[in-house]
Amino acid sequence: MIVAERPVNREAFKTTMSKVWKCKSWIQFSEVGTNKFLIEFNHKQDLQQVISGRPWSFDRWLVCLQPFEGHRSINEVLFHTEVFWVQVFNMPFASMTQEVGTQIAEHLGRVLTVQTDERGIGWGKCMRMRVEVDISKALQRGIFLTFEGKKTWVFFKYERLPNFCFKCGVIKHDQKGCNEASTSKDKLQYGSWMRAPAVNEHEVTRKRYGNETCHQPEEEQPRMEEGKVRDEGQNCQEKPTKENQHSKLPDVDKAETKTENADMLSKFQTVESFQFPI
Repeated sequence: MIVAERPVNREAFKTTMSKVWKCKSWIQFSEVGTNKFLIEFNHKQDLQQVISGRPWSFDRWLVCLQPFEGHRSINEVLFHTEVFWVQVFNMPFASMTQEVGTQIAEHLGRVLTVQTDERGIGWGKCMRMRVEVDISKALQRGIFLTFEGKKTWVFFKYERLPNFCFKCGVIKHDQKGCNEASTSKDKLQYGSWMRAPAVNEHEVTRKRYGNETCHQPEEEQPRMEEGKVRDEGQNCQEKPTKENQHSKLPDVDKAETKTENADMLSKFQTVESFQFPI
């Protein structure tokens, strides 16, 4: 479904999306309603590529994708959710962990991924989390995070955020089509500041520099034997582990994250927009 306030150019939509998705094999669009299409993928790899690249937009309107369910009619399909990468700013460093990140993401919707390193730590200018957001409700601007007795406002930015209403925060229409009463003096609670530039997944690296282990001076360095160190007159001992070298870091239990279902059926439906009087 294309979440737009008016019918879109159907042929332009089909041509544009087929080019944007860069599928290796053919795809086929079947119109099933106003701004609603059923899309067939010849190769499962192409389908997975489209799923992992969500959200998509056409003419700055959201393209909401839902899995094909043959026992449902098009009128029974609910187009209320879409997947977004959300960036969370102003978090205390000690709270930028898998566990706390997951708790924050649960306020936004169904959690798919919280981006951290192998230790469960997500230090950076923000934390990134992939969440299935309810687009029938207003976008969340942020929440108050209470961590170690301190209350902090953490705010959200959404990657690849399409048109949405700056008055009520709903994606299904823009400001011109909003029915919410307001005056010119009212300060808008939403704005373009909620948009975040998309992050290239290949650029998200946690590279470490320098030697992995500390080297002893040559005269003091023991002989190495098959992954173990031997001191004169002592038994073999295992080399110190990576965890011991970073003992000063917070001990963070990495919570099991939810991942997107890779076995989704190879047909998708796009959706019709809700029409709002101006």
